[in-house]
Amino acid sequence: MDSIPSEMRSHARAQAENETFVHYSFNDSTGHLHEFTGPLEDYCFTGLKLTAFEPLNVGQSLALKIHVANIEGVLRLNGEVRWCLEVNQVPTYHAGILFSLHNSPDITTWRAHCERH
Repeated sequence: MDSIPSEMRSHARAQAENETFVHYSFNDSTGHLHEFTGPLEDYCFTGLKLTAFEPLNVGQSLALKIHVANIEGVLRLNGEVRWCLEVNQVPTYHAGILFSLHNSPDITTWRAHCERH
């Protein structure tokens, strides 16, 4: 886990609207499936910041399902953890995710949503 974010998004960030959630999943090195659904903190054209209750390793690939209040259905995107910081003693973590543009099925819909906000 990096202590300083290594990825600074070049696009403007938007605060997530109410009822905007992200579900992530990944298999760890032992093959154990990790899944979590929580609020989306902020987002931009190329990535997002999410809240997690476990540390996420920099470089970890994530399958993402994003529920946006004004979009019907779930957007399926893939991303890579670029940074992860512990923000309190619960423990709670914030993580920066960079989208994989070439293998994210709903990237066109995501970009259209970002352009409107």
